[in-house]
Amino acid sequence: MSESNPIIESENRVLAWPALLVLSLFLPWVTISGLLNIQVSGIEIDTGIFLLLGGVVIIASWFWEDGEYSDKVWLFGGGIVGLLSIASLLYIQSQIGDYRAEMEGNLFANTVEISIGIGAYLAAISSVAIIYVGYQMYNTEVEIDNSQIESE
Repeated sequence: MSESNPIIESENRVLAWPALLVLSLFLPWVTISGLLNIQVSGIEIDTGIFLLLGGVVIIASWFWEDGEYSDKVWLFGGGIVGLLSIASLLYIQSQIGDYRAEMEGNLFANTVEISIGIGAYLAAISSVAIIYVGYQMYNTEVEIDNSQIESE
């Protein structure tokens, strides 16, 4: 990796973002409290396995051979996991809104509280950071290629 960009010159420290994405899948994405307290982790939702695979692929691309395609994997893989995590977050929010609308006026409406957990927010933030790091890696590679062309 290149030393000319401060975002990626820290080498393996950028791996914290996909690691946080993977970690977020084991944290609560939905919290239901009332008579029973239930937490649903990210790995238990429909897109959880795809987010896990995306995070693992992004981490693996950092160590693959000479890292020739890691910038593209981080950029496009980050886009995919970003879309999945944000779509999941919006879907969860819409389902919570539907539940609240359905329970409106019900005597037991205030006995159950449903909220989005920290894992969903952490996944969305780490996905955006992965895209940003991929973008910085790609820009650094383009700058290096342009400087090599100019020097020839």
